[in-house]
This record gives sequence, structure tokens and C-alpha cells, in this order.
Amino acid sequence: MKKIGVVGAGTMGSGIAQKAAMEGFTVTVVDLDEAALQKSRQRMEEIFSESIQRRLLRDEDVAKVWGRIRFSTRLTNLAESDLVIEAIFEDLDAKMALFRQLSEILSPDAVIATNTSTFPVTDLARSVSRPERFVGLHFFYHPVKNRL
Repeated sequence: MKKIGVVGAGTMGSGIAQKAAMEGFTVTVVDLDEAALQKSRQRMEEIFSESIQRRLLRDEDVAKVWGRIRFSTRLTNLAESDLVIEAIFEDLDAKMALFRQLSEILSPDAVIATNTSTFPVTDLARSVSRPERFVGLHFFYHPVKNRL
């Protein structure tokens, strides 16, 4: 597994994407709204700046991580992802519609994950074409700072 997609550029999605990139994965963050993607970049920059100030990371480390992060408004840019993590707002219909779209875009070997804390994973799995490749992958706030 080398390429991870994160759908949803809010606080959790941004943190999940940043943490994955810090762990060496190539990450694509997708959101429908360009303004949300810009805010995601800003959130990440703040965390990186804090990490540099606290001497947890060096400038060159941060530059390498930024080199592994992409931002997009197109779900189709996730087509080559090995894993896509959903981190959108807690709306059942929106999540299920997203999972149906991802089922059409991703390769048969890709894994789709939800970060939901509200809905049963088994219910959400009904919306994908390969439910055996659907998992719950819940991150705690803040993904970069919380060692869980």
C-alpha cells in the first residue's frame, strides 16, 4: 500500500491526510470545494509550523512531506489509490452516495474505509460493490498529535 486518498478536507480529513503523508504515503485529499482544500492546506501548515518550533520536525522533513500531498476537487484523481478514507460530514445518504461513486472509480483491489463515528460500518458497506474490501478505520482527534 503506497497511495492513500482522503475524501473530506475538514479538520479530521486534513489530519488523517497529513499523518499518512508523514508516515511516507503519497496522499491525495479530495473535497468538492476549493476553499475547503485551501483551508486544509492552512491547517496542515499550522501543524507543521508548530512541529518545527517544537523541534519535532525539521524544515527539510516538512518539505518531503509536502511533496507527498496532493489536493483535488475530482474523485477521479483517486483512481490509483490503494486505500481511500472517507472523512466527510455525518450524513448517511451523502456517505453512501460517495461510496457508490468510489466503487466505480477505484480498482477492485482498493480498500474503502470510513472514519464515521455515527453509522454502523456494515450498513455503509451495503453501498459498495465489494463489501469485503470495506472497513471502518476510525481516527481520534487530532490524527497528527494523538498517538492512538
